[in-house]
Amino acid sequence: MKFKKILTVLLLLMTITLCSCDFSSLNEPTNNETADVLTPEEQKPTEDSQGSSNSESNSSTEITPDETDNNLKTEESNNTSNEENSNDSKDDNATNEMLNQEQNKEQISSLTVPYPNYSNDKNFTNTYFEDLIIEVAEYVVTTSVMIHVEVNGGYSLGSGVIYQTKDDLYYVLTNDHVVEGGLTYTITTNDNKEHKGTLLGTSSNYDVAVLSFESNESYNVISFEENEPKVASYVIAVGTPLKETYINSTTIGNVSKLLEGQILHTASINSGNSGGGLFNTKGNLIGLNNSKLSGETSSGASIDNMFFAISKDYIIKALKEINSPKLGITTIDVKNVRLISNCSIFYEAYYTYGVSEDTYNQYITYSKYLPSNVNEGLLIVDVAKDSNAYNHLEVGDVLVVIDSILIDSVTNIKEILASKKINDSIKFEIYRNKELKTVEFKLLK
Repeated sequence: MKFKKILTVLLLLMTITLCSCDFSSLNEPTNNETADVLTPEEQKPTEDSQGSSNSESNSSTEITPDETDNNLKTEESNNTSNEENSNDSKDDNATNEMLNQEQNKEQISSLTVPYPNYSNDKNFTNTYFEDLIIEVAEYVVTTSVMIHVEVNGGYSLGSGVIYQTKDDLYYVLTNDHVVEGGLTYTITTNDNKEHKGTLLGTSSNYDVAVLSFESNESYNVISFEENEPKVASYVIAVGTPLKETYINSTTIGNVSKLLEGQILHTASINSGNSGGGLFNTKGNLIGLNNSKLSGETSSGASIDNMFFAISKDYIIKALKEINSPKLGITTIDVKNVRLISNCSIFYEAYYTYGVSEDTYNQYITYSKYLPSNVNEGLLIVDVAKDSNAYNHLEVGDVLVVIDSILIDSVTNIKEILASKKINDSIKFEIYRNKELKTVEFKLLK
């Protein structure tokens, strides 16, 4: 009887203790756990989890470089776990992802307002973009050539592009500095056939030259782009960097900036690319590659390969200059004659301007042709036989005005001649024997 009373009291105490326990804490996450259940308001898909039925909450914790490997491993293991837990929904997810892509295609093709970038657009964009670039590149390389230039003591390599044809004659654009000092020229087309090249003309002002070669083969001819390129537009550079093995290599980049007569771009070029074409994604020529900046500045700042091409506008100016009549004269700037001849002794000229004794003596002789009141113009030091200037201009003449334009550099003369045609007249104001004279004649060749 006494035992039954004791047992009853114990059972009663246990019931009271259990009823007073707080079970609410069992439903709250601890500091070391993450809540698995989200309320309907919180169940918002992240960009990385679209189409996935097992989304994970994104962490805002910054990943340091030392943590990267561990984080990648953790992400990989989490992905594995997610895949195991979502076997039943894989097909549905793939279908949803495909529908999302189709929806984005419709938006891209139908919307005229700007649209945002989506991560699942990358495959779509890259697929079409790569097809376009490959198709363009396959075409433009057929218009591109390698130029082998034999010079005294060796040879050099450059690039070029076929820009015109007539019958079996093909015309090639390249840089003036590619053909400079050349004795012979060999042009290798994209089919690896070699052709003897002929230099037709050069423009050192614009660093452009034109060669030709004959062939009964049929080669593609490049077209010039009518419109100016836009900054950030894609470009393709074609050329032969470093050696013959890399003939007609292609690189891709963007237009960085439009400069006066030049295009700054990011399509990689190296030695040997000079004279090669820079093309847009329509397969039209927009420039000729001719230089790059790399290395360090004088202050030690790093220069990361800045690539330059001559703009099509300057190529046209060069072609006009090359096709224009020539005077056939060699000149020296009057200002340079004054500077050097004003040195009282050779050593002053040598240490100030770095000229040789022969040059110093020549300039002393030249200075005798100059009127005391003339400090600008061009002094003629040679006239080619049978040229347009022959029998009209003489050694020692000082050119000061051509067609009412003051002359202070060779560039002035070339620009004036570029506007002339065969049989056009040209009028000079010159000092001959220190007296002002007017000379006029026709440009017959």
